[in-house]
Amino acid sequence: MKKTLATVVIVVILAFSLVLTAYASTFQQSAEQLNELGLLQGTDAGFDLDRAPNRAEAVIMLVRLLGLEEEAVSGDYSHPFTDVPEWADPHVALAYESGYTTGITPTTFEPRGVCTAQMYVTFVLRALGYSDEYAQGGSLWAEAITFGIDVGVVDDYLLYGNFHRGNMAAVSYIALNAAPADGEFDTLLDKLVADGAVDGAAAAAVLEYFDLFAEFVQIDTGRPDDANFAFTMDMDIDMGILGSTSMEMFMIVEGLDMQAEILMDTVVLGEEVSMDAYILDGFVYINSNDIKVKTDAGLGDVEGMISMPEAVELDSLSSAQLYAINKITKSTQDGLAVFTVELADGFLNSLVTWAMDMMGRMGVDEAGLSEMSLSNLVCTFHVDADGALKKAAISMDMAMVIEIEGVSIDSAASMFIEYLMIDEGDDVSIEFPDDLDEYLLAEG
Repeated sequence: MKKTLATVVIVVILAFSLVLTAYASTFQQSAEQLNELGLLQGTDAGFDLDRAPNRAEAVIMLVRLLGLEEEAVSGDYSHPFTDVPEWADPHVALAYESGYTTGITPTTFEPRGVCTAQMYVTFVLRALGYSDEYAQGGSLWAEAITFGIDVGVVDDYLLYGNFHRGNMAAVSYIALNAAPADGEFDTLLDKLVADGAVDGAAAAAVLEYFDLFAEFVQIDTGRPDDANFAFTMDMDIDMGILGSTSMEMFMIVEGLDMQAEILMDTVVLGEEVSMDAYILDGFVYINSNDIKVKTDAGLGDVEGMISMPEAVELDSLSSAQLYAINKITKSTQDGLAVFTVELADGFLNSLVTWAMDMMGRMGVDEAGLSEMSLSNLVCTFHVDADGALKKAAISMDMAMVIEIEGVSIDSAASMFIEYLMIDEGDDVSIEFPDDLDEYLLAEG
C-alpha cells in the first residue's frame, strides 16, 4: 500500500500524541515560486497570503498565472458586467472572453465578493481547457472540487478551513504541474514556456523539480505483510526549570514477535531518575534506579499494533507534497536511491494542527501543552531498484510551552526516527541484560 509523505509525518505525530495551537500555513514557498516565474506580484505587505481573496483578486491571479496580464491590459477585451472596478476591468474582460468566468449574473461579477475554493478551482480548470463536457453531471462548476482533486489542482488539505490567498497561491502553483485538457503538453508550465509567457531558463529548475517530485511520489512506502522491520527513536527534551529528559528506543518486529529496548535519563527539579525498559517474550521489564519489576506487555494484538500505520489513510493529500516541500534531492548510497526531503515549517505546523484538531474533537487530552511548533523536518527515503522502501528517517525540532498550575514553561525538543526493513541475513539484534529472570513480577 502506498503512503504519501504527509501520511508518514502524520503517523509519527499521531503516534506521540502531540497537540498544537493553531498555526496559519502561509504557503510562502508556493508564492515565492510563482513570483520567481513572473506569475505572481507581491504588495507592500508582501504576498498578503493569510486573508480571504475577493473575486476580482482571484481573476487577476488567474490571468497572471497564465502569463496573460500584459495581453489583458493592452488587448481589446470586454465584458457585460456593470460592477467591475477599473483596476480589475482588463483582467475580468480577458477572463470573460476566454470563458474562464461567466459572472454571478449576466450583468454582475461581484468583484468584492469572497472567492471560495469552488470558484477558484473552477477558474483554474477552465483555464486548463476543461469545460462542462468533461463533468459527469454536465456541470464543471458543480463538480469543481471532486474534478479538481482528480485532475490534481487541489486536495483535501487545501479545502480544510478558510480559503485564503495562500490557498489560492498553492492551487495556482500545483496547477503548473497539471496537464492541460488537450494533452498537447505534459504540464501547464510547459505550455506557458512554449507560449513565451514564462522564461524557459526560469522554468527549467521548476520543471526539474516537478520531474523529481513525480519520481518521489511513486515510492512504495507500504510494509509487506510478511516484512520484518526495526524502529529507532532518539529524543531530547529540555523542559526549562522543570528539568530535561533524553530517551533512546530501539524496537524489532519479526512477524508477531516484538522486542524493544528503551533507555531514559530524566532530571526533574534537580533529581536524577534513570529508567531502562525492555520488551521480550510478551513481558515488559523495567529497571528504575535499580528497582526491577516486570509485567505483562499486553501485546495480545501485536498484529494490530504493528499495522497501525496502515490504518491512517491520507492518500488524498498526495498533491499537497508539491507545495509543502521546500526541497527534494536525490542521490545514491550502497546501491539504493536516496531521496532527501525538507518540509516547509508553515505547512508542517498547519498540517499537524489539522490532525490534532480532529483528535481534539474526539476528546484527546492536551497534556498541559498550550503551544508547540515544529521546524527543520527532514526526511530521507532509501529505495531499491524496484521502488520499494528499505529505510526511512525523520528528524525534527520542537518548541513548546507547557502550562502547569498557571505557570508557562518554555521547552524544546529534538527527535530522530528511523524505520529499517530487515532482510534475510541482516544482523539486527538487541543485547538484553543477563538478569531479566531476576525481575519481580508486578502484581495486578
